[in-house]
Amino acid sequence: MGVVRKIGEEYYIEFYARGLLYQQKAGRDRDAAERMLKDVEGKIQNGEMGILVRDADIDIFLKTFLEHCRKDAGPRTYRRFASAAAHFQEYCANSQPKLTKLSAVTPGVIEHYRVFLIRISAAGSPPVKPKVVNLTLFLLKIIFDHAIKLGYLNDNPLLHTRWVEVKNPKTPRTLTGSEIEKLSAHCGDDLIDIVTVVLGTGMRVSELIRLVWTKIDFKHKTIKIEVIYRCGGEAVKERTLPIGRDIEAVLERFRMKNATGPGLVFVADNGKPLEEKRLKEELRQAAIKAGIEGPVNFEILRGTFAREVLSRGVSLADVHRLLGLSDIAKVMRYAAFAQGKQQIQF
Repeated sequence: MGVVRKIGEEYYIEFYARGLLYQQKAGRDRDAAERMLKDVEGKIQNGEMGILVRDADIDIFLKTFLEHCRKDAGPRTYRRFASAAAHFQEYCANSQPKLTKLSAVTPGVIEHYRVFLIRISAAGSPPVKPKVVNLTLFLLKIIFDHAIKLGYLNDNPLLHTRWVEVKNPKTPRTLTGSEIEKLSAHCGDDLIDIVTVVLGTGMRVSELIRLVWTKIDFKHKTIKIEVIYRCGGEAVKERTLPIGRDIEAVLERFRMKNATGPGLVFVADNGKPLEEKRLKEELRQAAIKAGIEGPVNFEILRGTFAREVLSRGVSLADVHRLLGLSDIAKVMRYAAFAQGKQQIQF
């Protein structure tokens, strides 16, 4: 069965045909929208929708994407997407008023929008910074990836975009393979296990020391981390992290050490919880003993995880989810490590 939905002042109908979701504008009258939906459902039942063209209005798609984003992302990330969507929608309305369907958003349209972003500036203010342009295009790429997921598009027009050059882009500090080996050689038993888990999952040390056994699924080799977002109330969500053999081996060792029930995973030999402050100091001291130049902390280990998974072709959007970043813009610090067409200067 289809549904009639209202976004803003307009109604639109949603229905399935041939296993695919369709969306269609239905005006401002709910009764008329109900009649339109009933007519469509009747035609589907009678096999009269064979030439149905599956396309989506840009404004409807962007509104439904933001509804999805509000449920799936934190407040800061939602605001980023809402701002990018509104700006692109305004550009289409003012610069390309005939462009109303998703299928009409070609690489050429995106290129014109990119140039528009570079050139715009308010009176007396500097042009938009290259980093902001690249972030906007990155957000649009994710939005159009969602359109592909829903079956509205076969190709993402943002994949053919040339990113704006950033002068002297900053690359975050990460550890090299040899530095990891040196560090590991100077870590105590508990610390080396913690370092292994952070490097293998990207978890925060604060999340790690609060992890309980009920959040680990050995069968499916995953860990679930609880994330709390507050935006007009409280919403508790989880992100799922895959675990490899090294992480599984660490977890098994701690399970043998702490086989008393469903409590904390990472505990000391005396059964007490590991202390975040002590672990941070132990990591700092181990790095000094290893002769590693510059500071070493758990955020640098998380960045090293990000670099490694990006080098294997994982997308920046997925790294944002794996790291549990509250603001998707923060993942752009790792953009230099992305591969192929995902590589962005920031």
